[in-house]
Amino acid sequence: MRRRMLLRLGAKREEVYLASRSRKGCWRMSTNSIVQAALTNEWLDKQGVPNLQALWIAYHYPTQARPTAEAAAKS
Repeated sequence: MRRRMLLRLGAKREEVYLASRSRKGCWRMSTNSIVQAALTNEWLDKQGVPNLQALWIAYHYPTQARPTAEAAAKS
């Protein structure tokens, strides 16, 4: 299953062979460079995976508190 998905996502066949033979679980394989290259941010967005970086920024820097470009230019 892992092999087919990586191939479907466009990873090279030689690299997929190395990644698909690992006994590591999904969480540990997520740090693998082959898996990271195959699972792009665009693909994750299409799958509905929340962007944690964007959520963190929105939480800590709400739009009301952000200085606008016009206010920064006046200063």
